[in-house]
Amino acid sequence: MTDPAPGPSGPTSMRRLLHGDRLRHLARLDRLLDRPCFDRSPSTGPADARHERTYSRLRALGLDAGGSLALHHDRSRLLTALEWAATVDPGLFLTALVHFSVVTCTLVELGRPGGGLAPLIEDLDAMDAVGGILITELGNGSSHLGPATEARYHHANRTFTLHTPGPEAAKFMAPGGAPGRSRIVVVYARLLIDDHEHGVFPFAVRLRHGATTAPGVRITPLPPTSLVPLDYAVISFDGTPVPYDGWLRDSADITDDGRFEDPLDGSGHRLVRSLSASAHASVGAAAGQAAAARAAVAIALRYSRGRTTMGRLAPRLPVLEYRTQQEALYSALARAYAATFLVNEERERFVRGVHSGPPAAGGTPPTWAPWSAAHRDLALAKAWTSGTLEQVAAVCRQRCGAQGVLSMNRITDYEDLARIFHAAAGDTLLIHLDAGKSLLAEPPPPAAEPPAGPLDVADPRTAVGLARLRESRLHTDLTRRLDEASGAGSGNGLRPQASDEFAVWNPLLPGLVDLAVAHTKRVVLERFQHQAEALAGSPDEPALAALHHLLSLDSIEEDLGWHLEHADLTPDEGRLVHGARPRALAAVHTHLPALLDTLALPPARLGAPIGQPDWLRAVLDSAHH
Repeated sequence: MTDPAPGPSGPTSMRRLLHGDRLRHLARLDRLLDRPCFDRSPSTGPADARHERTYSRLRALGLDAGGSLALHHDRSRLLTALEWAATVDPGLFLTALVHFSVVTCTLVELGRPGGGLAPLIEDLDAMDAVGGILITELGNGSSHLGPATEARYHHANRTFTLHTPGPEAAKFMAPGGAPGRSRIVVVYARLLIDDHEHGVFPFAVRLRHGATTAPGVRITPLPPTSLVPLDYAVISFDGTPVPYDGWLRDSADITDDGRFEDPLDGSGHRLVRSLSASAHASVGAAAGQAAAARAAVAIALRYSRGRTTMGRLAPRLPVLEYRTQQEALYSALARAYAATFLVNEERERFVRGVHSGPPAAGGTPPTWAPWSAAHRDLALAKAWTSGTLEQVAAVCRQRCGAQGVLSMNRITDYEDLARIFHAAAGDTLLIHLDAGKSLLAEPPPPAAEPPAGPLDVADPRTAVGLARLRESRLHTDLTRRLDEASGAGSGNGLRPQASDEFAVWNPLLPGLVDLAVAHTKRVVLERFQHQAEALAGSPDEPALAALHHLLSLDSIEEDLGWHLEHADLTPDEGRLVHGARPRALAAVHTHLPALLDTLALPPARLGAPIGQPDWLRAVLDSAHH
């Protein structure tokens, strides 16, 4: 059933660069595709049947790994499982990300062992309950910073009750609408002791046990959606009881005499610590989306190589021989590689535990959302891969024509995944705003100068230098504008008072987004440069160098208007960039077999009929079913 990865046997150096040591584990996961729950039935049909299939797949994935705890304790294996799930089924990926990376992680890392918590962890581990996170509220923007949901402490019996004070505080968009399935959720709420607030904490709640819903819980299913269809719902609480051990308190405590104690109390660090699982969510989302981008471009390229056209210029010519197809898909391939190299670095740091532990004291507190304050590099990687996947999948869908819009060919599913993740695991806009603000609080990046002499468009380091220059100038310009606005706002030349904050920062918000994006883009280019240098002297060097050159030209072209405006480049140099593109595309075309082979995506894992070796027969077989 599971076809071997196309191409030469054994790992090439470029495959090792792109995938590390994950290929063997990914191939092992492919055996799950033989299970009935992973059949290739269409994603349409009755909603209940779709949800049942998704959760059956989640259970199979978890049990195959030895349970949720086994994945929690093996971060590399967890991320590989998520990468596989994103390629096979975006709905499964989103569900698995929440179950393994958020809920299990939060209970284990922030909870204290106790009689009330152990059974919940056991059910999650055994895949007898589905994990969910309840944080976003229906009527409160940026509710991650200040949820209205209340967790009231009752000293007499050392328990809590959850309360939704009004319809605006109902938890929104979390899966949980399908009846009859056990659910364990992490609910984010304000801790109240004798009506005094003590920060935002997560609480573990058995939302539903089989067909029985917890006391005080109201679940209202939302209408079906075509974007990553799950059983989304609106959920509210009216006195839902939570035992003391269900308070995922981390280092906080309530003494026997009712006194609240927390070394992080009174600062933004408690909120950030309560959301520390965002590291798992961000890196998992980034890894999954990078995998989906590779899958989308692999499907489109395989189809374009086999699809012939009756165009009068050259009848029976494969569509990939047309320059328009190469322009679109080869740039998409370069972006998918670049996103993978970005994610690989963050992935390795995460596996080594670099992103673990409580937030550093004195760090920049969140202004709009906690994601960047918790783990800025991971949050930015997640945001970048969301944009990359959406762009890559959209191009692939368009270039596959009518086949591209069919759900059975998966490209639209990958595109929808990116749309979901612009909000899920941290809103992209808010990530960029907080990241840009924190970048301004740091020393500016090293000064960069415009290229001296003729622009060397053949050297990818030119793009890196221009990206550094742009980031440096954006930082300098924003710092100057902030200083000017702060002085005017406060009337004394100092940074603004609290009442002036909005008036000072609001005009700067687009610049903060630009700075955060420019910073990430520079990192992306530097990491691709590093990976390309790692292949120097190997047989794979020319192939990756060709793709690297194309990515560099694309990067310069994207910001060409900005560089012309700031006199970093001349119109003649801009024409040099345009003129180099045909040669770069020709080089990628020459090395496409190696670049496509390096993606190492077996047709069975892709599932898309147009991604199969005999795509025409695969499409007809799908139609018969």
